[in-house]
This record gives sequence, C-alpha cells and structure tokens, in this order.
Amino acid sequence: MKFSASVLVKSVSSILIGLSFAYVFAFPYFSDKAYTILDKFSFILFPTSALAIIIYYLVSLEKWAHPSVPLRIFTIGMAFIAASFFEGMTQTRFSLYLIAGIVSLTAIFSVLIFPSMPFFQTAIETKEYFRLLLAWLLACIVSFFVTGFLGNFHTGLYTNALLVVFSSLIFGVFFHYVIGRVKAFIKRDASAFWIISSLFAMLIVFQAMTFRMESQFTTLFDKNLFLLEGKAVILFITVNIISLPWLAWVLYQAEESALQSFLIHNRFITLIRDNFSGLLLSALFFGLYLLIGSVLNHPRFDVDDIFFDSDGFIWRYRLTTDHWQDFYWRSVHPLALIILKPAVNFLSIFLGNNKHFAAIVLTAAAGAACVFLTWTLMKETLNNKVSALIMASLLGMSTSHLIFGSLIETYIFLAAATLLFFVLIQKRNHSAPVLITVGVVTMGITLTNFAQTAIALFSIKSNFKFMVRYVIAVVALVVSLTLVSNLFYPNANPYFYIPSSFLAERQNVRPVSLNRAQALVRAFLFDNIAAPSPLLANRDIPFTQFRFYRAEDYTISQYSTSLQAITGIIWLAFLAVAVIFLFKDFKSLNPRLTLSLVGCVLFNLLFHLRYGKELFLYSPNWTYAIVLLLGISWRNLLTHKWFQFLLIAFLALLMFNNITLLHTIMNISAQHVR
Repeated sequence: MKFSASVLVKSVSSILIGLSFAYVFAFPYFSDKAYTILDKFSFILFPTSALAIIIYYLVSLEKWAHPSVPLRIFTIGMAFIAASFFEGMTQTRFSLYLIAGIVSLTAIFSVLIFPSMPFFQTAIETKEYFRLLLAWLLACIVSFFVTGFLGNFHTGLYTNALLVVFSSLIFGVFFHYVIGRVKAFIKRDASAFWIISSLFAMLIVFQAMTFRMESQFTTLFDKNLFLLEGKAVILFITVNIISLPWLAWVLYQAEESALQSFLIHNRFITLIRDNFSGLLLSALFFGLYLLIGSVLNHPRFDVDDIFFDSDGFIWRYRLTTDHWQDFYWRSVHPLALIILKPAVNFLSIFLGNNKHFAAIVLTAAAGAACVFLTWTLMKETLNNKVSALIMASLLGMSTSHLIFGSLIETYIFLAAATLLFFVLIQKRNHSAPVLITVGVVTMGITLTNFAQTAIALFSIKSNFKFMVRYVIAVVALVVSLTLVSNLFYPNANPYFYIPSSFLAERQNVRPVSLNRAQALVRAFLFDNIAAPSPLLANRDIPFTQFRFYRAEDYTISQYSTSLQAITGIIWLAFLAVAVIFLFKDFKSLNPRLTLSLVGCVLFNLLFHLRYGKELFLYSPNWTYAIVLLLGISWRNLLTHKWFQFLLIAFLALLMFNNITLLHTIMNISAQHVR
C-alpha cells in the first residue's frame, strides 16, 4: 500500500511538473495561426510525456529518497517561495501561465537547492542555524550594495546572477567568521567590545548619512549607482533564497580537516586573521571614500582649482584617457603616470573597462590603505588594538583624508607610500630593496616627499652610510625610470633633472608673513582634522571654488558655526593634553619614531612657509604624522577605557562637523551641474 501511494505521488508530481514545463514552452506558439489544434496539442502532449518520464526517474533515485521527509518538504518549500516571488513579481496578472511558471521554477530551484540541504540540516541539528541565518542576512545587505555597484559595469543576466551568488557566499562566510570572533571577544573583554562596536556603528551611520545626503543632489549623484533596481532586485532576492543552504555547504567544506588545516597554516590567511579588525575598519572607510568620490569626481567638473586648489580634473583626465600630457608642464611628478595609470587600467578590467570609476576606486583604496597602515603602526607602537582602531579612525575621518581619500589626485598616494615606509622601517627584518622601492614610489609621485623617507630612515636607524646609499639608489632609479616612463608616455611632462623645468613652480612661492604663519598653524593642526567654514569664490572658472586659505588676499577661513567652534575648542584641548604628555613621557614613548615624525612635520612646515597658495591641498603630507604623534603622546591615557570612550565621543562630533563641509560642497556645486 505504501509502495502504491508513493508511486502515485511520484507519478502525479512528475506529470504536473512536466505539464507545467511544456505549457510554459508551448505558450508562445498558441497564438500563432500557422499551427493547427493538433499541433498545439502535440506541443503539450509529447514534451509532457517525455519530461514526466525523466522527472519520475530522477525522483525515484535513492539519493532523492534518502533524506528525511521534513528535509524534502523544506527544500520544496524554499524552492516554492523563491519561484512564487520571482514569477509573482515578473507577471502582471494571475493566470494559468503564472501557475505553470511557479510549478516549473519550483522544480528547477528544488534541484538546485537539494544537494546542499543535508548540510543545512546539520546546521539545524548542531544549533548553529541562528549564526548561519544572521550571517546570511548580513551578507544579503552588504551584497545588495556591492552587486548594485558592480552591476553598473556587468549587465548580463547570468553575470549578475553569478555576482549575487559569489558575493552572498563570500560575505556569508565572512560574517559567519565575524560572529564567531565577536562571541569570543565579548567573553574575553566586554567593555572593549562595546568601544569597538560603537566605533564601527558610527562609521556605518556615517556611510548612511553620506548616502542619504548625496541622494538629495540628483544632478551630482545617482543613488542607483549603489542600488539594485527593477528586475535586478527580483533576481537578487530569488538567488539569495537559493543560496542560503549552499552557505551551509561552503561553511561545512571550510571546516573539513584538510581545508581547515590549510586555512590555519596558510600565511596569507593568517595575515588576514591577525589584522582582521584593521582590515574591516579600512573596508568601511573604503566604502565611505567611494561614496564621496562618486560626487567629487563628477565628469561635469571639467576644470581644476574647484576643490581646495587641487588639480582634480587634470589627473582624472591624464589617468583615464590617452591624453597624458601635463597642461601646466610641471616636472615634480616624474613617475606618477607609470605608477598610477597601469593600476587604473588593471582595475578597469573588473569594471567593464570604465577607467573613470577605476580611478575613483584606486583613490579610495589608497585612502583605506592609509587607515590600515596607521592601525598597523599604532598597534605595534601602543600594543593595544582598540586604541589603534581609534587613532586610525581619527586619520580616516579627518577633513584631509575625507577629501583627498576621495578626490582623484596624487596626495593620498603619497600619504599611503610614506606610511608604508614607516611601517616597514619599524620591522626588524626589513630589507633595503623594499625600502628603496617604496622610496622610488614616494619620490616618483612627488619629488619633495622623498625627504620624509630620508628623515625617517636617519632618525630611526641613525646609520648615515646606509642613508647615503639609500638616497643615491633611489635618485638613480628615479632618473632611470623617468626615461622609461617617457617611452610609454612621451612628452607627458618635463624631465625633473633639468633646472629650467622648475620655473613653473615660481607661481606657488609666497613671501613669509605673520598671516601665513597663522595659516600654517591652522592648516597643520586644525583645518586638516576638523573642517571650518570654507572660503567661497566665483572668479576664474564656471564653478564655485572652495578654499580654507587664500594666499592671494591673505584670507583665512573661520570656525563660524557653533558646531565648528565646539569641535575646534575640544580638539584644541586634546592637542594641549598631547603636548603635555609628549614632554612628560618622552623617554618612554619610542623616542626615535617620535623624532622622525617631528622631523617630517618640521620639514613640511619649513617647506610650506614659502610654498603653496592653498595649504590644505598638501595636508595629507603631514596629517598622518600629526595623528601618529598624538597616538604616541596619548599612549598612557589610551590604556584607560574612559579616555577611549572620550575619543569615540569626539569622533562622533567630528563626523557631524566634517559632513557639514561635504554638504556645503555638494549644495553649492549642485547649482552648477544641470
């Protein structure tokens, strides 16, 4: 009796599914008058019979019959939900065709889901289902924005489906691991967990506020750049429903003894695991810079000097097109093209050959790298990961890095290269070739920044002969590579070793004055961290220009609003505390690193005493050093939870202050873009 009932259920199910498939495929031919009634009947009868036989055979296989009845019902239920959603959203009205489509898709999705269901059942039996579901849900949220962005460059149906599958599974594994670490962290140090959680939550809020703010300016920002829309949303939800049990399969495979052993002992995986919190922090800043960069690098901004006297347009033009010649014929960036342009071309491969967004992604990645390198250096110096996260967040949230970590220019790459040099030189097993390579990159992007690496090398190692060999090697390589660069990018800019090539820099040389000294203090200690009200001008270009200092008429921006004034006063108090503790605890605060950072700040201070019209433009060259010095000075204070909470509170205030600057820039700039 049981056997007969089973055969009956399988037979009816096979016929129903076969009929549904046949009806869906035959439906377009029903309205074609070239086919007779018999033809149309044949369209249904023969495919239904053939498919029913095949389906009956498949459902009779032992592999299908082996799992428990509840598991099979759950598989069909998930498939039915996915199929109903997909068909319900794509079909405009209830019909027989809709029912046939749901039945057909339910069968297809059941086949796709079924192999992974035993692993999902294992997760339920081991009571890991909540962690699995939470990881899947978080992965869906992040994947929505990631696939929304990548979907702009990859428009095919199957390509988008694969993007959703891979991103959901990768982020699912990621969040499953995060949840596990969080649970262990709470047991180990609950107060530190709440500090870090509040920091990450604040950054997520910052991203949400920035996205919402940018969405108000539709001429500057298309929110659909980061969102899925229309049928892509339907595809996304459907694929994610199917991918849930497959996430359980991926996690099971990751826990297999052989693979787990590989993951534990693999150096790259170990490196990621040991630096996980720093990488996560930098990833959040990458998303933030990418959001801001999509506005600041709008194609309509087709002239320079809009944002703080930067050459945003010319660098965007040189890096993303075949027109690489420098309009201003300057020699101070001898290797910038050969370093940055291939990187842009490489990234564009993954973005549908869109070099514009490849350059934005590269700039945001450099800004995120600065955050990670600061975290690395602070972690080693302070021996406290929580404090290192706070200091790295201070750098990432500073006015300087919010602007230049988003705007296509050279300064953020200089900051990243210099920070990398500091990280490498702190390691005992650093090699001379690696240091020389970083020195070549630093000097190649901008000549003057090479001095900072030399200062750091001499201050930390105190080996004059080694420093001389380093300087000679770097200069020789940069001169040689300049010739190579000219082969790939002929007439891009004059050779830097020709004295007359520096005549173009005379326009940036300014006289020393009390006003400039005041502007320097503001640029080095205040404007680069907490934004004041920008100076606005409508003069030489068809856009409003934003500045913090105008050397032409000696005007300095002010902290004119209550929010700016409060932020500035509190920041001044933090600076005062840092100075006191720096002198008080100098001998115990890694004096060599401290002196090297002070030397880099003094070099920039002396250099910009005469050079530069808008001092904020160069702020990435010293902001990293200021933040590192503050972290070193606060070392003893940062061991106290109350001081960490105090800094988190200030970062929240700084977030609101600096997002006000971004709103001002967008609100005014949107008036020029129609």
